[in-house]
Amino acid sequence: DFRAGLETLRKEFLDSGPGVSSVGLDDGVEMMAEYKKRLNKLGQQKLELINAQNLFNLDVKPYPLLQDTMIDMEKLNKIYSLYVEFRDFQENMATTMWSELDMAVLTQGAEDFEKKAKRFPKDLKEIYTFKTVEHVLSSFKESLPLVVALKNDAMKTRHWVKIQQLTGVTFDTTLKTLSLGDIFAMNLSNFTADVEE
Repeated sequence: DFRAGLETLRKEFLDSGPGVSSVGLDDGVEMMAEYKKRLNKLGQQKLELINAQNLFNLDVKPYPLLQDTMIDMEKLNKIYSLYVEFRDFQENMATTMWSELDMAVLTQGAEDFEKKAKRFPKDLKEIYTFKTVEHVLSSFKESLPLVVALKNDAMKTRHWVKIQQLTGVTFDTTLKTLSLGDIFAMNLSNFTADVEE
């Protein structure tokens, strides 16, 4: 039954969907794809019902639950699209070898994402998922001065050993195989004061 399927989808969407605070961003991205499929299917069923209602000159019934869910999904889609774009940027940068890192590219990328987030309309900025994405972007930007500090020639092997102990991330302290991905894995923004020291 179309209406029952719609009610089930709406309830699941509100209780445990991709916009719920307990859902992590990566899980949310996967859930979005699943909900899009389910909404498309319900959209097709709605069209078939409307065609049948028109054929028999019946009143065409509105389906506000479907409309509300589609509006919510559109908002979340904009937010998750920004997150996926950032995640792709970070994954792409992660393959860069530490010795070949161009800080200007990294910094420019962080600033571009910050600008994109600031351009979001106010109603989207109030959504929990947006605030989570915003936090990810700001943590990334806040970690960049620490990356610059680690890039300093004054960094010695003993300093890198301390960084390993501090962050729990192990790597080759000669830095020959160190990539930016290893640096990202350290979650430097969690250790700001200690790293600066």
